[in-house]
Amino acid sequence: MQERYPPGSLYHAQAVRRLDEELRLIEHNELSGFFLVYHDLFDLARDVAAEIRRGSRRATGNLLPGRGRGSSVSSIVCYLLGLSHIDPIANKLFLGRFLNESLASVPDIDLDFPREIREELIRRVYTRYGADHAGLVCSFPTYRLRSAVREIGKALDLPLGEIELVAKLADGRRRDCLMSWNIFLVLPGAKMRRSGRSCASSRRKSVVCPAMCRSTRGMIISSRPLIEIVPLERAAMEDRVVCQWDKDSCDDARFIKIDFLALGMLSLVEECVELIARRSGGGSRHPISHASTSRIPRSTTASAPATRSGSSRSRAARRSR
Repeated sequence: MQERYPPGSLYHAQAVRRLDEELRLIEHNELSGFFLVYHDLFDLARDVAAEIRRGSRRATGNLLPGRGRGSSVSSIVCYLLGLSHIDPIANKLFLGRFLNESLASVPDIDLDFPREIREELIRRVYTRYGADHAGLVCSFPTYRLRSAVREIGKALDLPLGEIELVAKLADGRRRDCLMSWNIFLVLPGAKMRRSGRSCASSRRKSVVCPAMCRSTRGMIISSRPLIEIVPLERAAMEDRVVCQWDKDSCDDARFIKIDFLALGMLSLVEECVELIARRSGGGSRHPISHASTSRIPRSTTASAPATRSGSSRSRAARRSR
């Protein structure tokens, strides 16, 4: 707080009032442990990023391990913990969407990481908390009508040509689902393979896929062993555990769910910083300074118009031509 909003600074008084309000809401919603876990995870992410970048020129670039986004950037607590790089006071961001007195579920904080940092971070989370207390959230894929028709045709062991014939007639935008099933019934290969269960499934716009898969982003962490709360199973990848609840069920149970998102653009930023360092000869003697639009002073009048309009020299040049 003293570093971000030193006494006497422009936003110090507003920041103190906002921090008091957020701490009151955090206590009211019993979210202290939630924010402490995120603080611990981001410290872990810093360690992972430092190890992955060690020996490269971008290690001197002062790059953050990841970025928070979404409604969480309106929180001064997230800003002070390092989960967000956006100043919510200077940018006059509204807090109520992220924290309020009538929260129906645990707040959602999305964290974006470069791909290589994210994969290693997930492994470290299992190491830090143990496989008994951390697990990936599962998802249940569903089929649209044409995919459902194809799966039912395969289950009935119909020729692929006949399956595609019916699938092309199945269009979820029209009420022709029953017609598709009636065509199934008259196909020669389907006469001996009809079942009421398949009929009921095909009449729906979408059906649940029988196979469960892990979520590509979410993990849950619990102080109690997860096996006492939710059914678990081993994931296909070694040393990973998947809980058999999807994200909505985990939210209803008020699990601490962390979304580790792999953002390809952050990986490109890391690569660009490395290439710039090589070309400019940056090293320990000439470290690369961390460039970020969030660190451009708001009083900088030269860049403000271009930033607000989303303009650039190249776009301006194209328009002039």
